[in-house]
Parts: sequence; structure tokens; C-alpha cells
Amino acid sequence: MGLDISVTNIINSFKQKSLKVEYEYLAHNKRHRKYIESTVIDFEDYGGFLLYISELDEFKNSVDKLHGTVGRLENAIEDVSFSE
Repeated sequence: MGLDISVTNIINSFKQKSLKVEYEYLAHNKRHRKYIESTVIDFEDYGGFLLYISELDEFKNSVDKLHGTVGRLENAIEDVSFSE
């Protein structure tokens, strides 16, 4: 299910920060029993998790940049050692 908005926008821009989802489904058996369920999604609960994910993503980007730099340094060292 898509809400067409990010969780961050919901947390920062809306008063209502939870969503109740109700749904029905049928079991595929002889009785075709109907099930009705609901759940509540509290977007404020995701706030700390999103911050953690954001920090991990920044760390990963830093490591990726360092990996590229280390690769270039290794190539430069090989070039210097072969030219001597």
C-alpha cells in the first residue's frame, strides 16, 4: 500500500501521526470464511529508526568514498614502485 508521501513528511507536517488500516479477506476453502482485521501504524515510532538508518547511510557513503580513494592510492603506489 502506498501513501504517496514519506514517513518523514508525515512526522514533520501532520498532526495525525497514525493510520488505522482495516481489511477483509476470504479463506479459499469450502466455507469461504470472511476475516476482518485491522492494524494501527504509528509513524512516530519510526522516527528514531529513520534517524538510525540515515546515520548508517551517511556512514556507508563515507566508507564508499574512502574505498575509492584507497583504490586510487594503491594504483598510484604501484605506478611509483614500477617506475623506480
